[in-house]
Amino acid sequence: MAETLDDLLDNLAHRQETGQFVKQVDWDAVRERLVNDDEATRLLLAMDEAGGEPALVQNEGALRFFDTAPEASKIPHRKSLCYDEEAHLNRKKNPPTGDVVTAAEKLGAHLLDEEDYLFLQSVGDFDLKCSCWLATPADVRKLGGAVFGDRRFGRAFIYHNTADCYYASRGYRLKDKLREV
Repeated sequence: MAETLDDLLDNLAHRQETGQFVKQVDWDAVRERLVNDDEATRLLLAMDEAGGEPALVQNEGALRFFDTAPEASKIPHRKSLCYDEEAHLNRKKNPPTGDVVTAAEKLGAHLLDEEDYLFLQSVGDFDLKCSCWLATPADVRKLGGAVFGDRRFGRAFIYHNTADCYYASRGYRLKDKLREV
């Protein structure tokens, strides 16, 4: 786990070298971004400390930080949560300890959406043993639902569930909501 900006940069560089992510990264530009942006540094340190294994991924030409831990539900404190505060408050019987939208907002991050999740799955195999809550479109949420994804049978799937459900095998992934690198 990273404790300083230098530790974080070392972790990020190691993930880039050993993962299926962007190999050609201008680490001087990344360092400059983080040195000049306390919020970005705080978020990435929190993502790293929580076991999210943030890494730079290139999606549609933009470099962004995504959680890249192999299994979303193995990240501490990121499982057994319903989708959002409304679902949490409405869950009367056996309520979970919290919700993923509020947890992401507290960190200053965004949940991966369907497009992000499918992109992440295109560069590696993630969530082979668990599922992952995703940012849910307003029209689906208005009807009481929420979406999640996983990888089975060599491909990524996107599903739906009621927003108040929760499972020990369902986590969530974050991306930074800050300026692109």
